[in-house]
Amino acid sequence: MKRVSVFGAKNGQRCDITWVRVLVITLGLAGFVMPATARALSEQEAAKVVQLLEALQGELGNFAYDDELAGDWFEQDAESQGLIPAAGFTEESWKKALGDTFRGFLANVPEAEILQSFADSRHRLAETRSLTATQKQAALQLADEKQKQVLQLRAEGQAFAKVARPVTSRMRALSGGLASRE
Repeated sequence: MKRVSVFGAKNGQRCDITWVRVLVITLGLAGFVMPATARALSEQEAAKVVQLLEALQGELGNFAYDDELAGDWFEQDAESQGLIPAAGFTEESWKKALGDTFRGFLANVPEAEILQSFADSRHRLAETRSLTATQKQAALQLADEKQKQVLQLRAEGQAFAKVARPVTSRMRALSGGLASRE
């Protein structure tokens, strides 16, 4: 086996270890760290997020996901009912759980459906008479940007698709379809 020198922990001294050890350590750390984000969201946590969204929607308004809005919902709920903290979430854990649940929801929505939704929106924008040509062009560019963002969120959500699958229909109802402000 070939040996490689690396710096040891004592006063910059060098120590020898084998390539096999380097590979085992590297793969072990990668296996420990990388899947952690994919395993972070559980079905129970996703269900708890959706239950809280359903409970708070009447007070806080319709759900449209972005990180800032997730923080706003946490703060507003903390000042009133306190349901989110009572469910065991901190502001950061709430933002993460909500984001992961929303991304997982999008991963369960067929891409063709997302594309059709944006195509329908573009068609309605093009047909409206209340906007000038310049306003329509700006709105169409915004729709293009939003479509890219939603598809990116959907791709990120593949890691959470399985745990979000049981709440997909409820998330669809909460979001009014594919609502996203991100």
